[in-house]
Amino acid sequence: MHELVRECPGLQRPERITTTLLRKYIATVSQILDMTHGELKLLAKHLGHDVKTHKEYYQLSSSTMELSKVALMLYAVENGKSMSGREGR
Repeated sequence: MHELVRECPGLQRPERITTTLLRKYIATVSQILDMTHGELKLLAKHLGHDVKTHKEYYQLSSSTMELSKVALMLYAVENGKSMSGREGR
């Protein structure tokens, strides 16, 4: 990972890009996308661990997740985007 990061010009803090932080970011995005168990299983396998590890170590707490989803909805409304297909989840 560090070799790839060194090849990216203009990064201000390349030492902050790590595989652990990348997994954490991907886990956050997977929660916001409200992935199914099957999709999470595939994602966890791709990241080199199982769903239990993915949920225990990388996913956000429920309060942080709630804040993230509300922020996403507010952003969509502010930019005139529809949340169709996502209501009721």
